[in-house]
Amino acid sequence: MCDELVLSHKDPVDAFVTLTMNRPDKMNAMSQALGNALAAAIVRAGNDPEVRAVISTRSAQSRRRAALSTPAPVSGRECARCRAPPGR
Repeated sequence: MCDELVLSHKDPVDAFVTLTMNRPDKMNAMSQALGNALAAAIVRAGNDPEVRAVISTRSAQSRRRAALSTPAPVSGRECARCRAPPGR
């Protein structure tokens, strides 16, 4: 595994940077170090005149782990309560 907290890839054709959070062992939970690394990567991308967009994502390994631990969907009856009009 790479030790970098944020991996950066600049697309040479479409002028965007993809920033990948790289803490799969912690399912990319935000930490001070990850926040600092992400902020620094965004500043670097913002200072690059060739970059027109920044995409933030998480490592593939953490997506697989999250899919395995995602709870089952709630029943329709429970969802109906969640859809109450605003202010109720």
